Amino acid sequence: MNASPQQWMEAAMELRDMKAKRSFVDEFMQYFVRSLANDPDLSKKIMTNGGTTITNSECHEAVVNYFLSHCFHSSKDSYALSKVHMLVNLCENGIDAQRIINHMELTCPHFNAYGIL
Repeated sequence: MNASPQQWMEAAMELRDMKAKRSFVDEFMQYFVRSLANDPDLSKKIMTNGGTTITNSECHEAVVNYFLSHCFHSSKDSYALSKVHMLVNLCENGIDAQRIINHMELTCPHFNAYGIL
């Protein structure tokens, strides 16, 4: 089936929007981690290490639940789920859950993050 020029244009615009939303999530998470870690080496470690063993499950649960209900809604923003490891790493590197949540309370209301793929 051949797509019409209008269908191609709509698909191109959809792709552009998806890339912009993903870029927003990436930039937001980098800002978020850097502002909490206050150390370039620790920030890099938090942003890149995946597969961390969860030893602080209370922090992890509280932070991830807040993130998914107030920042990026998991049912609509599956790309944001790929960044949850950063929240785990914040907890596992000794950053207090309440401090992380307080920072989300300050930063998350300033954007509408629905629809990120």
